[in-house]
Amino acid sequence: MGSAPLMLPLGAVVGCILAVDAAGDMRGAWCSLWMLLPVACMLAAAWLRCWRVAACSLLCGTLALLYAGMLAEQGNTMRARLSAQGSLELQGRVVRQMERGFIVSPGCNCPDVQVRADEGRLLCYLGDEVRVKGVPSSSRAPLVPGMFDAVSWRRGQGIALTLELVEGRVVGHGFSLVDIRRLGLDIRESLVKRIMPPGTEGDWRRQVLCAMVLGDKGAAEEETLDIFRRGGCLHVFAVSGLHVGLVFGILWKLFFALRLVRPRVARLLILFLVGVYVVVTGCAVPAIRAYLMLALFMAGLMLRRRAGMANIWCLCALAVLLPAPNRLFDAGFLLSFSVYAGICAGVYFCRKDAPLLHPDPYLPRRMWSSMQRRMSHWEHNGRMCVVVSLSAWLVSLPVTIGFFHTFTPYSVLTNIAITALLLPLMFFGLLLVVLGSVPLLGAAVEFCALKCSGLLLAVVGFFAGLPNAYMAAVPPQPPDAAVLLTRPSGSVCMLGNPGLLINCGNEKTVGFTTHPALFHAGFRPAWLLVCGKPASQGGGAGAMKALWPGLEVLRYSELPPGGFACSGKGGSYRIYPAREEPNRTDSNRAPAVLWQGPNRRVLYVGDASVDTFLSIPEQERHADTIVLGRHPTQPLFEPGLLRATGAKRIILLPHAQFPLNPQDVEPDAQLIRLSGTGMVPL
Repeated sequence: MGSAPLMLPLGAVVGCILAVDAAGDMRGAWCSLWMLLPVACMLAAAWLRCWRVAACSLLCGTLALLYAGMLAEQGNTMRARLSAQGSLELQGRVVRQMERGFIVSPGCNCPDVQVRADEGRLLCYLGDEVRVKGVPSSSRAPLVPGMFDAVSWRRGQGIALTLELVEGRVVGHGFSLVDIRRLGLDIRESLVKRIMPPGTEGDWRRQVLCAMVLGDKGAAEEETLDIFRRGGCLHVFAVSGLHVGLVFGILWKLFFALRLVRPRVARLLILFLVGVYVVVTGCAVPAIRAYLMLALFMAGLMLRRRAGMANIWCLCALAVLLPAPNRLFDAGFLLSFSVYAGICAGVYFCRKDAPLLHPDPYLPRRMWSSMQRRMSHWEHNGRMCVVVSLSAWLVSLPVTIGFFHTFTPYSVLTNIAITALLLPLMFFGLLLVVLGSVPLLGAAVEFCALKCSGLLLAVVGFFAGLPNAYMAAVPPQPPDAAVLLTRPSGSVCMLGNPGLLINCGNEKTVGFTTHPALFHAGFRPAWLLVCGKPASQGGGAGAMKALWPGLEVLRYSELPPGGFACSGKGGSYRIYPAREEPNRTDSNRAPAVLWQGPNRRVLYVGDASVDTFLSIPEQERHADTIVLGRHPTQPLFEPGLLRATGAKRIILLPHAQFPLNPQDVEPDAQLIRLSGTGMVPL
């Protein structure tokens, strides 16, 4: 309690925010069970006779309760107006630009609003005052947990609702703190050209340098991001508290080793330069948190006051949560503060623990030999690296699983292996930004920076390439599992696990829907059957092959005339080719697939014609489930043929248009018509 008196005020703030979130509005906040947490904090402080801590807990808890409740009430009012009027008009300042649209802050007492707009619809920049009118924007729920959840993201960002822009205009531009961030981003854009000159955008090493040194991930390709994602160290790919700490350490060593200025002036200059670095790299929440902690620690050092890291941690959390209570539900905030707490716990443990290679404990250090000093130093630093990495991984594991539903078992080893590379990479990267245009010297610095970046990519790529390096936080589906990914434009079917995947969509669909949905649902395709229009085949198959290297692609046009058969853990498969149709193009030809799973039998007809269905031997048409799509000229909708299969479930895909009714199938059979977009187990 003496080392961290702000722990109880922080607990009171967290309890009040959770109480307002659980209750939904101010009327029910006092009835929420979360209100017991701030009350317990205040009672504990009073029982310990820490009256100032009790008063601080009461004040912070009351402010958090009132402000969070006011934001919730304003959000409810805005949603009610939008629902009643059908549109909403508001004026505010642009606080963030996005790939499609921007985020508007109507004022300090109102939640933010996300405005979606097509490119060029309204030209505005950070800090602009805009007046917009919008209609409700539909938000599609994720197919499975782990895919991008827009609702959770907006909740963590404090966004009340999302609008589709109808009309808008820029009404002015007044100075605000957002302009400082905009100025920093403009400076960063000019500095990026020193690391990545025109014509070198495809160099992965330069992409890593731009992301790590300047926080610019816009030029990074998806393949580069995937290496760090699979290696479990995506946090080093964006500026965070780690990078701020490295920059602080580099500047500290330079100023005090060169002795250019007095120590007091050096500390102030270091704080100023680190602050400039935070602004230039985009003012991310983890970077701001790290800078605040460094500033408080340096202030305590210069004022000769005892600065407890636990108390500083609580104060920074209060500084972030009181003006923005919804940050409590943001993954970046939780990861930043939890990882720092884990690192502090690991360092505390290593300092208290005796070295393993320590000589006789009664022997003074001045009597140690040089070899004993080196061995003790190496052992202590190596053990601290392992313990700190393990502590950070353990505390981040619940947040990672809860928000991203992924598990990277080798991330501890990856972070330990790259520890020695981060400092030289940041050092030469900063030198490249400063001295990149100097003849000869700039070329030498660039060579060293690219070598460090290439070595980092090689180490991370090694761990990312290990088996099961990146897994979903769900158990794998059983071998007889099957699922349909439905879309109005076309559907994807997965039969067995590992099994056969029928179609995958284009390259964009694979990256944003097919792959993440199957991965986070616990499926792994062994074969991919590509059929349908040739224009939509190539990109998707190549992307799937890159994401699952062991995948075997079966292109319908390349299959033998008699069909194709394969088998694996997920069961056996038989692909029946489409019948030749006179005066028809290959774009309307589709095969049928029969899957014999461990416990059931599924016949996927899809967009195949009735002639293709009749080409299947009669004794092989029996199935428990039939999946039907649409053929433009010869659809399969004859009730007699469907009854003869003995199917208990007949599933119609969203694009299927059949005159089938429940009375056309057997009385005990189930007719299911799918619509919209979703994930349907078979």
